Amino acid sequence: VEIGTFAVSDPVAVALGSRPLEPEESTNLSAGVTFSMIPGLNITADYYRIDIDDRIVVTENLQGADVVRILTAAGFNNITSARFFINGIDTRTEGFEIVGTYRVPEFGLGNFSLTAGFTRNETEITDRAVLPTLPGLTLFGRQESLRLEQGQPRTRINFGVDWDRGIFGATARA
Repeated sequence: VEIGTFAVSDPVAVALGSRPLEPEESTNLSAGVTFSMIPGLNITADYYRIDIDDRIVVTENLQGADVVRILTAAGFNNITSARFFINGIDTRTEGFEIVGTYRVPEFGLGNFSLTAGFTRNETEITDRAVLPTLPGLTLFGRQESLRLEQGQPRTRINFGVDWDRGIFGATARA
């Protein structure tokens, strides 16, 4: 079975209910604090929430009897499956990050700075589009939803050491 990915303005996509794409809109809320309690030690803590409305995604492979019926009625007798881009979902990403940096007091081997960070975030789909021409058809399915919501680590930890002495320097990160 051949599956076509059609432009939003293509007659096949229009027959299935595509509309011109609108720009994604986002709202970002964030707050942070910084602590410097010990000489040389700085700690920052940040919270963030990013809501994205009308995210542009590609639909699932639209197929089945209803799709064939609509396409045949529109004069497309050789197409049984199609997909196209759509303002298909709204998402929310929420998380926090804590980063500590410590400048080691000079002890004769150059300047050392140690960094440690912890990040935790989660993305969820908060709304899904429905095409009026295909109200029961899944436009953005389980596999792509899982890829978006769980396809990347939610927790990240990093460590780093920066060193310099004169014109020389080195950085190590993990």
